[in-house]
Amino acid sequence: MDNVTHGLVGLVTSGLLPHTMRPAPDTGERKALLWAGLSGSEVPDIDILYRLGGEMSYLNLHRGLTHSLGAIALFTLVLTLGIKRFYPEARVSRIGSVAGLSVGLHVFLDLLTSYGTMIFYPFNLTRFALDVLPIVDVYLVGLLILATALLFTGLRNPRGATWVVVLITLYLSARAGSHWYSYQKVTASQPLGTYSQTGVFPDFLNPLRWQFVVKTPDKYIIGEVAVNGPVRATRELPIQPPNSLTRSMLQTPVARVFLDFARYPYVTCQQDSGYTTVLISDLRYQHHGYNYFVAYIRTDGKRQVISSGLNPSPVEDQVQ
Repeated sequence: MDNVTHGLVGLVTSGLLPHTMRPAPDTGERKALLWAGLSGSEVPDIDILYRLGGEMSYLNLHRGLTHSLGAIALFTLVLTLGIKRFYPEARVSRIGSVAGLSVGLHVFLDLLTSYGTMIFYPFNLTRFALDVLPIVDVYLVGLLILATALLFTGLRNPRGATWVVVLITLYLSARAGSHWYSYQKVTASQPLGTYSQTGVFPDFLNPLRWQFVVKTPDKYIIGEVAVNGPVRATRELPIQPPNSLTRSMLQTPVARVFLDFARYPYVTCQQDSGYTTVLISDLRYQHHGYNYFVAYIRTDGKRQVISSGLNPSPVEDQVQ
């Protein structure tokens, strides 16, 4: 999820959880719990420091160590002891509860997106993703803003905020149900034995509409499906064996990192004035024939790499 959503979750946790625990009405403890919620909800993304090693380092390591089960426990302990040092009057159990829940909710919400989270790092490097939420969910953000307003403005209505949290829980459950039902519709639309992998990914605005990718032995089928509508394939992309140039470029560091990240990699080539650019897109991130998350390796006439990295602009699908 985006950091605005994470921050709002931390605010709601710090305002609502203490209410259920009936904290003493002293300013020091309230400030301590506020810091526990905010810092706990944002601290897993401290791995943004990997960007100092370059964009591919960040892609390779983001949502790894700092989003693991071990990190949840460690962050909770460090935040609790650190905040307790600045607010000695605050109770450790309350700081720890708010900090631990905030860190855990950060990782949980990230798991609900399609990006992938290595929650069992370093024992299992699988990037788990439930594909239920977009990176930015405008409806979730709206509900969190409402809950925050009920807790921290003159309204002072914790009971109302509790009901908003209930609505959030129902919304996430409905999202998950919509995803499961849409996935079943897509798989049922394909002849048995003809596909090896299927993914259904959230639409930015419509919780009832999903994008899908089906991988068969010789092609990708891309389309959309709605809970209340048909399965509609919009494009088919042939999967062709890589040529000698492409095969060698797929062994470069940039390609290896991107292929480790991508769940539906699609490789194409572009020729331009004696230069060849190998493009690797992840079909999770595409819309109307354009891919928005692409690695590129550009070579000269002697097949020497002259530049590589992540493409900052959309790339149109091309057949290799």
